[in-house]
Parts: sequence; structure tokens; C-alpha cells
Amino acid sequence: MGKPGKNTRKFAKKHLKSVIDKRRKYKPLREARKRKKTASRDLQLGPMKVGAERARKDAGNLTLKMNSQKMNGIEVMKDDLMDGTGIVDDISVDEDLSESDDLLSEDENTFFDILPSEYEDKSEEEEDADNALRGQNKILWSDVDTHMKELEKLKEKDPKFVKFLKKHKKEFLHSDNDDDNGNNSEEKENVKEGVKTRKREESNQKIPRPSSKKLVTTAQIDAWCDEIKEKQNMGALHCLLRAFQTACHYGDGEEYDFSSNIIITNSKVFNKIVIFVLCEMDGIFRKFLGLPNVGGKRETIIEMQDTARWTKLGRLIKSYFVSTLYLLNQMADNQIISFTLQCLRRSIIFLAAFPSYLQKILKVALQLWGTGGESLSAVSFLFIRDAAILLGSNCLDLCLKRIYKVFVSNCKIVSAANLQQIHFLKNCVVELYGFDLANGYKQAFVFIERLGMVLQHALTVNTKEAIKKACSWQYINCLDLWVKFLCAYAKSIDLKSLSYAMAQIIIGVSRLVTTTHYAPLKLHCVKMLNTLASASGTFIPVASLLFEVLECKELEKATTSGAGIVCDFSTMLKVPKAMLKAHAFQEECMYSVLNHLTEHLAQWSHDIAFPELAFITLIHLQRFHEKTNLDRFRRQVKQLMDQVQCNVEYVKKKREEVSFSPKDHAAVCSFLQAEKENGSSMLSKFYANLQQKGELRKASLQKDSKSIISAKGVTPMSHGKSGCDMKEVKEAFISTGLPEK
Repeated sequence: MGKPGKNTRKFAKKHLKSVIDKRRKYKPLREARKRKKTASRDLQLGPMKVGAERARKDAGNLTLKMNSQKMNGIEVMKDDLMDGTGIVDDISVDEDLSESDDLLSEDENTFFDILPSEYEDKSEEEEDADNALRGQNKILWSDVDTHMKELEKLKEKDPKFVKFLKKHKKEFLHSDNDDDNGNNSEEKENVKEGVKTRKREESNQKIPRPSSKKLVTTAQIDAWCDEIKEKQNMGALHCLLRAFQTACHYGDGEEYDFSSNIIITNSKVFNKIVIFVLCEMDGIFRKFLGLPNVGGKRETIIEMQDTARWTKLGRLIKSYFVSTLYLLNQMADNQIISFTLQCLRRSIIFLAAFPSYLQKILKVALQLWGTGGESLSAVSFLFIRDAAILLGSNCLDLCLKRIYKVFVSNCKIVSAANLQQIHFLKNCVVELYGFDLANGYKQAFVFIERLGMVLQHALTVNTKEAIKKACSWQYINCLDLWVKFLCAYAKSIDLKSLSYAMAQIIIGVSRLVTTTHYAPLKLHCVKMLNTLASASGTFIPVASLLFEVLECKELEKATTSGAGIVCDFSTMLKVPKAMLKAHAFQEECMYSVLNHLTEHLAQWSHDIAFPELAFITLIHLQRFHEKTNLDRFRRQVKQLMDQVQCNVEYVKKKREEVSFSPKDHAAVCSFLQAEKENGSSMLSKFYANLQQKGELRKASLQKDSKSIISAKGVTPMSHGKSGCDMKEVKEAFISTGLPEK
């Protein structure tokens, strides 16, 4: 439909029901404009001629008329909707009824500042009208203010005239009617209160600070501690926690100082307060509440919230957690943070009464777990683990979800400096998910499904961004994490169903990019598949993936380039182009392929079908032996071929001696079971020998990489002890002293 014509608009303006209702609704605005003109005219003539009574009546009557007009308009609208004769635009029946209920429940005095719900969706004309109404309100309040000031000045200049008015013209200030007199006095008080409130909001005056300040000394702290320990003095406990709160907020500036009447200026006092509260406050709380010295149950704390003891002490416990949380966020020294978390870990059972602060403290602990060193990460994980065990299933679900997210955000980059830290984070996640395998299975299923969706997207879209996301360290570390989880709890029946899905995802990632640049990525996938096959007892074909790496052109010819380059596949997913022809790349690639292939064959060296399994492997090894020109590689391949051939002959010999048929599944599974448990096969011994050589080679590579890192001026991440000595922490507090303002 096109734009309505001029005649249609005129007819709608005169006769349409919605337009008439809108006029009726905004009629108070038109009256307000008239009052503005009269008010400005009165100001020109002189405010004394008008008087304060007129201004007060204008302000009150405007509010009452607005409310009455709106109420009448809504009642008419409701009647029209009920009869079905009216036409209302853009307003439904339910919305209109709800709005009318809101308006009926509102106080009349609130309409100056708060608009009802019917003004939520407004046009430009309505917004202009509302702005005009607000302007009229400001003018009226200013008029009232000026009239009140002029009356006060009149009282000071001519008090006799004021007394004369009070005697002979009482109707000017008061009404003869008692009800009107009460209403006028109330209106006068409301006007004065409104003027004072508006002035306070406009000036934004600050609350005056208390002038009384107390300087805390070590003797005062000792006295408080003695009162708390010997007499269980609640007042002394309150003063001590107040001093602890002040110490935690020291250095915040003037924004916090005014709320406390305690001053700390001595480093000895600061250290004494912080160390005593962190070390002794848990035992004090337990003694006041009659709880055991160690441990406790969540249900006990929840039931205790209704007792009289908790009403006295609960606020102080909450203050302790709030101050300690603030202290954790302000600290920078890892040793002091570890000490604070260890002390807070003893009181973790009290957090059952404060779930909001439990989430905040868990957030800080998880952040410290992911970003701290080995010592700080260990202490943080102990806090998270205790919270997950002691504080119920809801806290456990929260910890499982958040700890995985923190791990994902901290495993994007892998280097020689943080490789050990990432392995530690993986072990922590696996341990936490093992506390409740049913819940852990649900979480693992969801996250493994998301990893599969990332791979599916990369295979479907086939763009650089999608492939890069599936071939990143973040993705590979997540896969390795869930492989460790499935291997650690492989005996669980529920987790066996996830092993097949994990194997399919890993194989898909290994075949996503087939170039030699991503040979380390393929070898990482093979390592995860071997680990998964060994734990689950399921055969996974990984030999074909290794032969793809073995047949690359870079391993066929000898090279002497790339002298001084260290190639460590443990911190590498993609090989740079300049390193493909380096001697270090050839050595690392050949060693990794033969090591993983030997591990794969050693897992099934006692199986009754090993001769058939090794047939294709021997063909590929023989082909590489004939194709390569590098003597050292030919020697290594020949040695592996001999071991495989000897093991094949051994299994064939043992297989000829059995009397059961292939249909007897139990007998087939028990074939060479004693040799399998002892690891006495030739391939098993050969693989154990390779592992010993690999440890020596890994140590030499780490030594070379550290020397290169130090030459470049990069210091690796330091890993401290797993514990934290109390004396060292106290010395750190004393040496640190008070922070600078």
C-alpha cells in the first residue's frame, strides 16, 4: 500500500479512535506548556506577587492531572477492547491489561521521575513530548526554589511584616480547612525534601570521613591474639579481622581509607597481622563453632547456618574470605601466593555457605593453576581438587568444565620451556575427571564430539583457516588429553565406547595434510594411537601412516646441510622448508618412525596372527632398504627386519604346537600369555633397548636446545618445588614489607 492521502490523514486525525486516545493522553503536556507561559509572565511581573502557594499547587496539580488523565484513558481503552467496538494500533489486549495493572499499582508521586511501561515503545513525537514534560518539571522546581529563597529573604529583611501577615492573613499561608492544612504542610515538606535531594545529587558531595583513626601496634595485635585464643573474645576477633581487611587493602588510596578507623604504617605490624590470620584463623573459626580441627562435611556447614553461633560468626568468616580473595588478586610473588592458597585450603569447607565467593576463589585458583609455575600450579590444583571433593556435585561439575577451558586456553603454544608444564596440566585434568567417571564420561563425550566437529569442518570446507585450526597445538593437546584420560581409566566399560571415536579422529587428523612439512604432526598422531591401542587392547593400524613418512624423498639421499640445527619433534608440528634437507631432520624422522613402528609390532608380537600382520611391514621395510642410499638408515632398517623375521618364525613354531582351532576364542586369546606378561619376545626386548637409547638421545637434544635458547637470550620457565616452606614464606613477607602507595 502507498502513503495515505491528505483527506485520509485529516479524517484519521479527527475521527480515528487511537488518535483521540493519544490526544487525551498528551493533554497534560499542552496544559504544562500553558503553565510555562504563565510562569514566565509571572516572573517578569515579579515573583512576590504570585507567592509560594501557587507554585506548590501547580506542581501538585500537574502530577494529579497526569495520573487521572492516564488512568481515564486506560479505562476507556479497556472498555473499547471488551466491547469490540474500538480500534487500537500496535497494542494487544494482554499488553494493555498488564500496563493498566502497573499504572494502578504505581504511587502518584513517582510519575515525575519514572515513566510507566506504556512509554517503552515511543515515536519521535512522543519522545519530544516527554522531553518537554521533563523541562517543565525542572522549571517548576526552579520556581519553587526561587520563591522559597525570596520568602526567606523577606523574613530576614522585614520580620514585622511577616508577623502582620501571620496575624491578619492566615489564609495566605494556611487553609481554614483542617484537611487542607494537613495536605499543605505535607506538600511543603515534600517540596523541601525534593529541593534538598536535587541539590545533593547535583553537587555530588562526598560523605565526610571519620576523624577518629587508631594506630595499630604489635602490642595491640598480641593482645587481640591472646584474647581470641584464651577467652574466645568475639570483639577482639572482630578488631583483628578489621585490621586484616585494612592490611589487605593497604595502598588502595583514599577510596578505601575512609571506611576503616585503623591505620597500619609499620611493616612488622603488617606482616604479623597477615601471617597470624592466614595461619590461625581456620582453627579459631572451628573452635568458635565447635567443629573438628581438620576436615568436615558440607552438610554440617549448611545445617549450622540457622544456629545462633553462625549468626554471630558468619559475617566474620565472609569478611575473611573477601579480604583473602582481594589479597590473592593483588599479590605478585608466587611463593606468597602458594602460601596463601595453602592456608585458604584448610577453610575450604566454610565456602559451602558462600557459593558466590566460592566461584570467585575457584576462578582465581584456576587461573593460577594454568599460568603459574610448577609449585604454584600444584598448590592451586590441590585447592581445586579439595573443593570438587568436599563441596558437592555442583561444585564438581563447575570444576570439570572450567578446568578444561583453562587448559585449552593455556596449551596453544608448545616449546621446550613449557612442555613439562603442559604435561603437568594434562595429568591434573585426568586426575580430576577420574573422581566421578559417570560425570567425567558425559563431559568427555561432549568435548570429544566438539573435536570431531572441528575435523569434519576442516574436511568439508578445506580452507587454510579450518585446516590450520585442526593442525594446531591446541587441537593436538586436547586430543592427547582425552587419550590420556581414556588410557588411565581404560577398565571402565563406558569409556571403551569413546576409544573408537578418538581413533577415528586422530587418523583423520594425520591424513588431513600429506606433505612432508607435517611429518611431526603425523608422528604425534601415531604416538597417541599406539598409546590408545596398548591401553584398550584394540588393534589400530598405524603401520600405513608410518610408511607414508618413510617413503618421503628427503630420506633417500644423504645431506650435510643444516649444521648446528636442533630438530626436536616433541615441540614441533610443522617443519620449516629450510629444515627439510637438514641432517638433523633426517635423523629425527628416521628414529621416530622406527621407534613407533617397533612399539606397534611389539604390542602384537605375542599374538597368534603376528606372521600375517608382519608380512606387509616386511615388504615396505625391504623396499626402503633397497631404495635409500644412506648406510646408517639401511643398517637400522636391516636390524629391525631381522628382529621381526625372528619373531615371525618363533610365533609360527609355537602356533604349530597348539591343538585348538581358530574358533576357540578363549584359547586364541591365551596364546603365549605367559611370554606376553614377562615381555620375553625378541621384539619386546628390542623395543626396550631402543627406549634406553631414546632417553639418552632426548637428554642430549634438551641440552642442545637449552644452549640455543640461552644463546638467544630467552630463559626457560623455572619450575620450583612442589611444596612451600613456612619459614621461607615468612621471610618473603618480611623482606617484602608494605607495598608502596
